[in-house]
Amino acid sequence: MIKEHRLKISEGVKKNLPRTAFKKGRKHTEEFKENLSKRMSGRIVSKETRKKIGKRNKVIMKEKWKSGNISKATRDNLFKSGDNRIGKETQFEKGHMPWIKGKTHSKETRKIMSNVLSEQYKEGTRVPPMLGKKHSEETKETIRVKKIGSKLSIKTRKKLSRSLKGSKSYLWKGGITPISTLKRHNSDWKIWRESIFKRDNFTCQNKRCVYCKNIKGVMLHPHHKIPVAKDQSLMYEVSNGITYCADYHIKFGGLHKNIK
Repeated sequence: MIKEHRLKISEGVKKNLPRTAFKKGRKHTEEFKENLSKRMSGRIVSKETRKKIGKRNKVIMKEKWKSGNISKATRDNLFKSGDNRIGKETQFEKGHMPWIKGKTHSKETRKIMSNVLSEQYKEGTRVPPMLGKKHSEETKETIRVKKIGSKLSIKTRKKLSRSLKGSKSYLWKGGITPISTLKRHNSDWKIWRESIFKRDNFTCQNKRCVYCKNIKGVMLHPHHKIPVAKDQSLMYEVSNGITYCADYHIKFGGLHKNIK
């Protein structure tokens, strides 16, 4: 079968026929497909070749679009001209098992994918999927329910804090906030505060407190045993913190008498 196929190709070339003349309406044999698969197995296509293939596919798609060779149903399901995503009619059927299910991309692959998407968004060749759209009330409720009880890890919280800190924040006004205030509103402070409250079981540690009666559910404040004014290196040290109720922390004058 492979020999017959090769003979047909050679005859077509001799007669100066276009390559599609002897391929149109025909299919490769299973044997030919298997041999082709074996030859291509393990071969890595270069970046340049991939770009060439991508450009060629875009040209073919545009030509088909202009000439009207795409059916109306396909046209209706395609997104925007130039966007290569597939329409609903050509998607996999329900129950199809994706090849990536249960697997994860490596860090390198994810970084490459992220960079490619960023470039495409900047160039305007790809449109963000939710651009100009809004989630339905049902979808919003589903997202809300799924997030109940879930907490971001300390690593993620610190990463988010760094990404929105200083001049990266939309509230940035040139650095007019005092340093002491900044230190009491960053992620390190929040994590330190939370760690102390958890350790002290969310209860005021002032024995027989006349303000809160040492019950849970009152407003709490974290307090530095050794004041920050004396030693800034202990600002986020959990062992240097203690939990007091807000009333005792503010009204009792002995706590901050040494701070000027």
